Amino acid sequence: MKPLQTLKKIMMTAVIVVIILPITAVADDTASPKTAAAENVASPQPVNVAEVNGKVIAYKDFERQLEIFKQQVMRGQAGQLPDALMDRAKTQVVDQMIAEELLYQESVKQGFKLEDGFVDKELKSLKGRFSSDEQYQQTLKRMKMTEDQLKVQIARQATIRKLIEKDVVSKINISKEDAQKYFQSNTAKFHQAERVRAQHILIKVETGADDQKKAEALNKLKDIKKRILAGEDFGKLAKEHSEGPSNVREGDLGYFTRGRMVKPFEDAAFKLAPNEVSDIVETQFGYHLIKVLDHQPDKDPTFEEVEPRIMATLRNEKIQQEMEPYLQKLRENAKIQTFLN
Repeated sequence: MKPLQTLKKIMMTAVIVVIILPITAVADDTASPKTAAAENVASPQPVNVAEVNGKVIAYKDFERQLEIFKQQVMRGQAGQLPDALMDRAKTQVVDQMIAEELLYQESVKQGFKLEDGFVDKELKSLKGRFSSDEQYQQTLKRMKMTEDQLKVQIARQATIRKLIEKDVVSKINISKEDAQKYFQSNTAKFHQAERVRAQHILIKVETGADDQKKAEALNKLKDIKKRILAGEDFGKLAKEHSEGPSNVREGDLGYFTRGRMVKPFEDAAFKLAPNEVSDIVETQFGYHLIKVLDHQPDKDPTFEEVEPRIMATLRNEKIQQEMEPYLQKLRENAKIQTFLN
């Protein structure tokens, strides 16, 4: 998981992500776009967007969550959400924040506490996923968040998770028979195309770079390969030198099938045996070294091979089903006001 994505996950609790309306539901919204005249009418921003049992949700926190939500919906694509979808997005974000506040208040009411040092331990683990403290600080800055605010959110998320485990998850039971029925009804979903799991080290070459820049990048990677052949660890060198976003995971790209990577990279990766390192591969991004960790053939897995995955899927579906009435009950017993126009 990329560092920025990790922070996004911290910013919205797992349960909120589960119960959020699907992205496709937002995309299918057929509401008419605002007229140009309406867009040009300035309206003052409220100080707060909602109040939940006397606890206010500040507009500045809403803005931060809205930006995160937009990035999730856009999934890294350039541009902004269409105007026709923005009102729906704002409503969803406010609803998410209200739901999180309700869950947190209930967790406090029930007396859930975190063990001493839990937040610092989680923060240390999070920081370890970044290649440097500078990258971590830059990410916080992009998220318009301080470390203290992050620590508060880590604590809230963990406390809410304890609540959900007790009141919802502990009451869910998925049997092996349920999983077998699901497998028999969805066999096509589990067909596994040929795939590899690989690490890589990327030295970038910008578009239009001159021959000298290309030569410098190529020579840098040649030196790295010499160190690998001399016995140095590929992952450690990837974390230290790779200029791709996977460097924080020691260059690990996970499993991928054909058609997922650019052609020169794919061709090289699928020719390698496990633990074999490629020659230098040139793509539109620059120069790569590739190490294949695993190479699996095209196959139809057995039930036993996919049972844990099915159990997790059914469990998550059941959590989502049970969370809706659970949250509705909290809402019915709460005093909620919203101030967003």
